[in-house]
Formats: sequence, C-alpha cells, structure tokens
Amino acid sequence: MESMRYRDTRGLDTTRPGFSDAVVKGIAHGGGLYVPEELPGFRLEEILALAEMPYWQRATLIFERFGVDLPHARIAELMRTAYGENFDDARIAPIEEVVAGMHVLELWHGPTSAFKDMALQCMPVFFSEGIALKQGRGELTDDYLVLVATSGDTGKAALEGFADRDHTRIVVFYPAEGVSDIQRKQMVTQ
Repeated sequence: MESMRYRDTRGLDTTRPGFSDAVVKGIAHGGGLYVPEELPGFRLEEILALAEMPYWQRATLIFERFGVDLPHARIAELMRTAYGENFDDARIAPIEEVVAGMHVLELWHGPTSAFKDMALQCMPVFFSEGIALKQGRGELTDDYLVLVATSGDTGKAALEGFADRDHTRIVVFYPAEGVSDIQRKQMVTQ
C-alpha cells in the first residue's frame, strides 16, 4: 500500500511529498500549504476507543492515519515526548463538567499554559525527526533556523516547543508594543 501523500493547496507544487518531507519543507513552492490528498476516516467504534486511551496514544493513532512515514514505535515515542510530563495534567486536555450538562475542554495544561501548546509540542518533534531522516538519507546537511512572528502566545509556545530539539534553532519576532508584559517576559527569558 502506498503511503499517504500531501498536495499543495495552490496546485503549483507537483512533488506530492510524504508526511515528513511536507513537515520539513513547510510551505509548498508558490506559497501553498500541504494537505493530505485524501482525509482518513474513523469508524464510530474507533472514535469511542480513542476516548479511552491516554492522549499520547490517541495522537499516535491519529497521526498514523495521516500517513506519518515512521514506524509505529517511533511515532509513539515522539508523542510520549510531545504529550508527557511537560503538561501539568496527565490527561493533557481534560474535559471537565462545569455545571450539569455543560463541559469545557481545558487546553491550558501545556508548558506555557496556552492552547498553542497542543500543536507546538508535537510539530517540533516531527520537524526535528524529519530533518534527521533527510540527513540520514544524505539529502540534507544543514540544520534549520525557524523564524516565528507573533503578537501573543504563539511566541512562547514556539520557543518552548523547539527548545532542546535536535537540528533546529528558533527566533521569535514580536512588535515592540504589541504583546503584553507577561508575554514579552515569557519570550525574553526562554
């Protein structure tokens, strides 16, 4: 079975990369984004089973459906890293009942207490792994500098996500008067 391929939203890049290559490349030729050629589906039984799993295990199975081109054990290891002790609640994104019949999904348990941690903990581990794969195949010799521009929580979440990741460094730009004092302090003290 052929692994899942990704396509350019603008239709200008005909390379159809796999998951890791799409993550490392980031933006397609011509400025488009990479999206799966086909969206995977889940049966109701699978969705119900996901609800009973630890968050890292759910992430592992969902990313596998999106064609991550790594062995299952490696994806699981990366997801344990992304969604592990760096969160202050073992459930990662717990659902809590506020009042009878009203529930809230708590997305602030990550290392920066911002919902951005949900993506910026897993994306950097896949990015670093993708670079290592390309280097291992002799397709790449350099490391990457990730540039981020923000006016809020993205900066600190990106800094935290890329901290200590192999093959990457990160620089965050923010407007001099465009972030709160706490956001600025979070970024300059990383």
